[in-house]
Amino acid sequence: MNYTSRIAGILAGGAVLLAAEVAEAATYTFSTIDFPGGSRNTAFGINDAGQIVGNYVDGSTFTFHGFLYDHGSFRNIDVPGAGFTQAFGINDAGQIVGAYFARSGGGEHGFVYDAGNFNTLDVPGAGSTTAQSINNAGEIVLNDGSGHAFLYAAGVFSPISVPGAFTTEAFGINDAGQIVGNYVDSNGGHGFLDSAGAFSPIDVNGTFTSALGINNNSQIVGGYRESTSDHGFLDSNGIITTIDVPGAAPPPEFLTPSLGELGTSAYGINNAGQIVGIYSDGTGLHSTHGFLATPAGIPEPASFTLLGSGLLGLGLLVLSVGRARTSD
Repeated sequence: MNYTSRIAGILAGGAVLLAAEVAEAATYTFSTIDFPGGSRNTAFGINDAGQIVGNYVDGSTFTFHGFLYDHGSFRNIDVPGAGFTQAFGINDAGQIVGAYFARSGGGEHGFVYDAGNFNTLDVPGAGSTTAQSINNAGEIVLNDGSGHAFLYAAGVFSPISVPGAFTTEAFGINDAGQIVGNYVDSNGGHGFLDSAGAFSPIDVNGTFTSALGINNNSQIVGGYRESTSDHGFLDSNGIITTIDVPGAAPPPEFLTPSLGELGTSAYGINNAGQIVGIYSDGTGLHSTHGFLATPAGIPEPASFTLLGSGLLGLGLLVLSVGRARTSD
């Protein structure tokens, strides 16, 4: 699955929301994560060391490149000879997973980047593979581009399929092997949590919900669409709160936007509760930026650029919008 399909159907309009219950409402400092000179930036994954992976588009060639942000410095993550590369997940050992297209054709392939080496990882028999997330045990979730998800563990590919769903896609996995993603059935699109084969739906107010990342505390992040705007969310123990980057807004045109291009969407969360994702600045359909949301009390890398003046310490008040899971 490419950038467009990974992000389709979920983003957020940007506003500070009033809290229904503010006694324990989290506040965040938001920072932009943009590769220098790049456009259509997205931050997809973050590990416990604060290393962040994502994508950007090169303005001169209009191709996707992966990036690694590591404590003040960016560097490219590009599969040698690839037409484009996208980096989706990173674990605490610095192993990175993603997808690439070879210039010679042959479809989309998953990859694992480890200690300077790229290794292709393709679902057997699939015409397309994207590696979405990797945990500290080296277990990986993948999608085949045609609505089928897989877990790769100990050299074995195992299908992940929500019962009764037309399609299933997996995007995140934690160290306990819990998996999150989305599925489509006769009632529309839903997020899900897979705990040892037990599937629980995740539905947020809106027309489509996708669960995109999970940490070892079983906190889940993702996005949902509401009319013509998209919003990120945090699911903590079944309570969902909206995550909107201050100042994010849908662009003036409304075509067929990818996830994050109509506001905000959250893609990854580490064990400290730091969240990464994508937001639109409202100036155009493809004017998107990566972001890091750091909870109050956690030091933020000084090298990040704040999202505009006056946002330090402003944070985001959260609004409870419903139960995330109907069962666990």
